[in-house]
Amino acid sequence: MAAAIFFNDKDEMMVVSQDGAEEVLLSSPFKGQVDRCLVYLDDAHTRGTDLKLPINSRAAVTLGPKVTKDRLIQGCMRMRKLGYGQSVIFFAPFEIDKAIRGERVPESPTADIRTIDLLRWAIYETCQDITHLAPHWAEQGWDYLRRRRAWEAFSAAARTLLSTRVVDTLKRVWVQEEARSLEKMYSCHSGPATTGVGGADSNMRDGIFAIQELKEVNVDEEQEREVKHEIERETHIERPPRVSPANAPRIERTLAVHR
Repeated sequence: MAAAIFFNDKDEMMVVSQDGAEEVLLSSPFKGQVDRCLVYLDDAHTRGTDLKLPINSRAAVTLGPKVTKDRLIQGCMRMRKLGYGQSVIFFAPFEIDKAIRGERVPESPTADIRTIDLLRWAIYETCQDITHLAPHWAEQGWDYLRRRRAWEAFSAAARTLLSTRVVDTLKRVWVQEEARSLEKMYSCHSGPATTGVGGADSNMRDGIFAIQELKEVNVDEEQEREVKHEIERETHIERPPRVSPANAPRIERTLAVHR
């Protein structure tokens, strides 16, 4: 490969040659020579990126935790001629390999992973993601219904009540509380905690995905795993090599010479 194509921090498609020179792809001589370039796309740029790759191109797709079916298809379909000359190969760390083998039909643990096994794992991850996001969607639906009821009450009472009083009533409903106040975080309570938006209207909650309790919705938090590599050091003492002793003259002869 003569060069590599990638996206910089400004989301510009760049090309770097073997001598380290970087240039915008549109103004570089490699614009029409994509077949001589290695293309790197991260997860954020697998959507909306359209490059005309050679018919015999092969893509290396990396797998990781929480890879849903949609994200997997978006990455693979950068190969517009997939199945008609273009192909993909998957790379996964040990933990993902173990997860894929755990989701397939029991067979020999040393058997090769097939495409159907990978798709089954991706669909399972998608179902897990939907289950994880269901309380978040239910909270949004409940908040919409609560605001709509408040707006209907505001519209009906706006003609008879003072404007300031009507606005204050609407404000109490539309302004959302913090997801977790200091009192809820540190006070003693029993049972699952509900968010400030959840309130006590059980009839409305029952109609949204049949979720009885809207627990703390922290689905947008990403937890980074810190992997601490332990480095084992063993001290080796390097001694000088052995040497043969020098043939020193006899002491009597040395004393005789000095006399």
